[in-house]
Amino acid sequence: MKCRSVCTKLLQKCCIKFANIQCESRVSVVCTMYYLDVSLILLPNPNSVVSAVYLKKNILQSVKQLFGEEGTKYTIDILKYNSEEHRFILRCTDDCYVRLRAALTVAGTYEGEPCNYLVHRATANLLSFSSDSRNYQH
Repeated sequence: MKCRSVCTKLLQKCCIKFANIQCESRVSVVCTMYYLDVSLILLPNPNSVVSAVYLKKNILQSVKQLFGEEGTKYTIDILKYNSEEHRFILRCTDDCYVRLRAALTVAGTYEGEPCNYLVHRATANLLSFSSDSRNYQH
């Protein structure tokens, strides 16, 4: 992000301190990543074999179908994939998060078969997947 006002020394200190933003001469952007815990539900045959490569290709196709070429320029990664349950952890940038959620909601096919994506949890902190506060016993 760039500081859009006239750069003074006080403003530069303020920008760097609170948002890790530097003024026009040097741009330093803090990129927030979002993580999504998602399941792929295949409707006619839930026991189909799904590879991580085809899964990512299908997700990128869904984003491209909904948002065109503009939607595919963002970073989307599969961090962890459980092939038995068709459950995976997606990582995307903060400017892609809303588009990715919309594309997963609208996606209707996986390799020509009807499917749904179910987002279990979404967070900006990957560590929050390691525990569930709803089931925590004190």
